[in-house]
Amino acid sequence: MALVDKLTADYLASTAPDPTQASLDAVLGKMSRVQVIDGGMVGDKALGTAVLMEASDHPSLDRLRAALAIVEDPDTFGHCMCLGGPTLRLYAGDDPLATIGIHHGVAIRWNAWKHDAHLWDSGALRFWLAERGVPGPQQEFEDAQRRAAEQERAAMTWLEAMPACLKPFWQEMQGFEVNLAALSQALSDAYPAQAERIRSLFHWFGSGAGPWSGFPMYEGVAEKLLLQYPTQALVAALQGSSLTRSQMEGAARLFAGWDFSRQRRRDRLLLPEALRQRLLEHALSGRIQDNVERAQRAFQG
Repeated sequence: MALVDKLTADYLASTAPDPTQASLDAVLGKMSRVQVIDGGMVGDKALGTAVLMEASDHPSLDRLRAALAIVEDPDTFGHCMCLGGPTLRLYAGDDPLATIGIHHGVAIRWNAWKHDAHLWDSGALRFWLAERGVPGPQQEFEDAQRRAAEQERAAMTWLEAMPACLKPFWQEMQGFEVNLAALSQALSDAYPAQAERIRSLFHWFGSGAGPWSGFPMYEGVAEKLLLQYPTQALVAALQGSSLTRSQMEGAARLFAGWDFSRQRRRDRLLLPEALRQRLLEHALSGRIQDNVERAQRAFQG
């Protein structure tokens, strides 16, 4: 962490120029050999020692030069917090020319510049590497795309489960400041009966991405709204009614959650034994081990 903090401070203090294609092309034009080094870089030094591949033939170098076309729009400039990898080490004969780090298969870092530069066609560089036995950047890019798609699907599922009266607040929920009073009023207007209101929140809270910890920030809004009600009211809303799987999930998640444990740990004694057993059985049917362990700690004994 100290290393990252120092590097960030060095970046902020840097007076190096912005990335330009002309400055990069001046070096690429002299390149007669390139090595791809495993790992990231600091300054102008590759951190790794393993050479993943090496090329000196003209067709390979020409394609690499074309793949290293950068976007010169200042709005795209920035500084990734990681050290990147793999790293390109460029040579003119035996003389080192430059060390260029690859970041997430879409951008490059060169210590001659202050900022990282995005590539115009990042796929060209990833393919150039992959066809020469270095698939890491392409795999990282595909994994990132897959995670982004999963996160988008989870957000859409969450939005669909949200009480309709709260959907106008969706953008606000994705930030740090949420007007809970306004959301509570909207819920009260839409669901005059308190028990129905609470069950709608349990359904919503039970429609998240899955994990009961480390979940997207916006999912915490449902938990905050539920915790505005006394535990007796929460339990009463779960009694005398056939609960859906999502409502059971929301209830188990709330009562086994860190916030409930921190704020109302003794209130778990207010949960009837039959309800505790139902919540535990529900949690045990899940496939996320952390959720199961949290439920066991909360509802057993």
